Amino acid sequence: LLATAPAYQRRGLGSMLLKHVLQVADKEGRVAYIEATDTGYPLYLKLGWKQIDVVELDLSKYGGKGIASNRIMLREAQPIL
Repeated sequence: LLATAPAYQRRGLGSMLLKHVLQVADKEGRVAYIEATDTGYPLYLKLGWKQIDVVELDLSKYGGKGIASNRIMLREAQPIL
């Protein structure tokens, strides 16, 4: 789970954390998996993830309202230059 406190969003902190983890994944030749919320989706696209599916959950079954959806995304290992 990756989350940034609202007061610190849009300052590049999430991107810094992800870039470090992705460097490790690339070095090891690993595919990266993430379930993206609407908020994180643009960042993940920018960092090379591709959407492969969507998972939807009816929150009313659990006392909430509406439908929550997460995009299932994969990022193939990138060549190290």
